[in-house]
Amino acid sequence: MVRIATEQDAAQLQMLNNEFNGEGETTLENIRASLTANRQEVVIVDEDQGELTGFVCVQLKKSFCYDDYMPEITEVYVKPQHRRSGIAGAMIAYAEEYCQKGRAVCRKFGDTFSEGWLQAYLSGLLCKKSEKGEAILEIESMLKAEHPKELISLVLYQQLVHLCANGDEPEKAVWYGRRFEELLDYMEENPCLWVQQGYGEFCEDYIKAPDHLYGLRMDCSASGLKLKDQNTALFFLKRLPWEQGDILCRYYPQFERWKENYASSFWEIFSKLWSHEYSCSDPAGSHAARLQT
Repeated sequence: MVRIATEQDAAQLQMLNNEFNGEGETTLENIRASLTANRQEVVIVDEDQGELTGFVCVQLKKSFCYDDYMPEITEVYVKPQHRRSGIAGAMIAYAEEYCQKGRAVCRKFGDTFSEGWLQAYLSGLLCKKSEKGEAILEIESMLKAEHPKELISLVLYQQLVHLCANGDEPEKAVWYGRRFEELLDYMEENPCLWVQQGYGEFCEDYIKAPDHLYGLRMDCSASGLKLKDQNTALFFLKRLPWEQGDILCRYYPQFERWKENYASSFWEIFSKLWSHEYSCSDPAGSHAARLQT
């Protein structure tokens, strides 16, 4: 049974936290005090016949604009022997309800900044669902019905590309990837928007973090290869940081898989990429040599 933790759960939560974070990180007294007096956190637990099997921590942000708190999941833990039984998903679904309620509050009071943060955070929760098709539909609905600001739309596009590329929907992955690139170019032309629309961790640095930005471009390149669309694959490959070997080397294993799975297309695309038309830099040449071995 998933529920909100109470003071009576303090002892079991301490044991779970010792497993999760190691002993000595906090005391029983602090846990008990937090459960009774900390209005900026809600702890969600799963209980099975009197035993707590896991917990989720939801931090609550407070604004003067309204009485309700805005939620953010910060910790998720399930005992090893109870994993792969849907417990984490059930607790996260419970936490999703907090996010959904928070978005409703934001809309009621016209707080577009907090609403955007919750849209982005909720999309991350949706990506953890086992049913990826459902997650895609929910994020698409947010884009169409709620018209998020440009920065938050970039976050949602990143999530959609990842979900579609890994959910065997390469056409959608490419479509959302191109929307992302168009919107990113627009943001670069209007840099004040990064400052105006940034909220918490969802900011310019988040969008441009290598794992997020280049991960999207790799997903779209892979989708282009799946579709036998060389122009699309080349479009996204050209946007990788070929001059930054420390970043690019992360993708060598994926390049090797492409060599095996799309042999003829792979070499056609990469020969164009390394030609003078697209790149004549020494770093690109060194990467070409590496892949040809």
